[in-house]
Amino acid sequence: MQRLKSHREFIDVLRRRQRVTSADIVAHYAWRSTEMKADPTEKRLGLAVSNSVGHAVVRNHIKRQFRALGRQYEHLLPAGCDVILRAKRSAALTQFSSLDQQVQQLFTRISKRLARSQSQPQAKPQSFSQSHTQSQSQSQPHPQSHSRLHSSPACQTVHHVQSTAE
Repeated sequence: MQRLKSHREFIDVLRRRQRVTSADIVAHYAWRSTEMKADPTEKRLGLAVSNSVGHAVVRNHIKRQFRALGRQYEHLLPAGCDVILRAKRSAALTQFSSLDQQVQQLFTRISKRLARSQSQPQAKPQSFSQSHTQSQSQSQPHPQSHSRLHSSPACQTVHHVQSTAE
């Protein structure tokens, strides 16, 4: 299994990512784009272990564990898949056997989701402006219907009652 090393490779995966989580690990994954220089059949793994997980010794220990588990379960991933394993804070206190089960489950879920997405026809993606306009038109009432609400006799009566009570 190859490794994601450069910032550009990480950003590329994170822009197109989908995500699955477990108790101590978040896995971001994406199909590799065809314009990339990497071998399209190769599986790649990136590791993200932040300072919040622990000091350098702890972070490096978790990275070694993730690399070993990635090599052990890479057969579960489809070719051309990029995965970034991100450790949650709790990963520092977790037993290796638990991390082992979690990585196996995450890789299985990733392969099932990618297989499902390949079997289903892809919907044509909308631009942000199209989807934003549609969501606004569905969530807000039509301006004319809004004005009818305020001019209804019930609203006028309520306003009249409030003005006489003062």
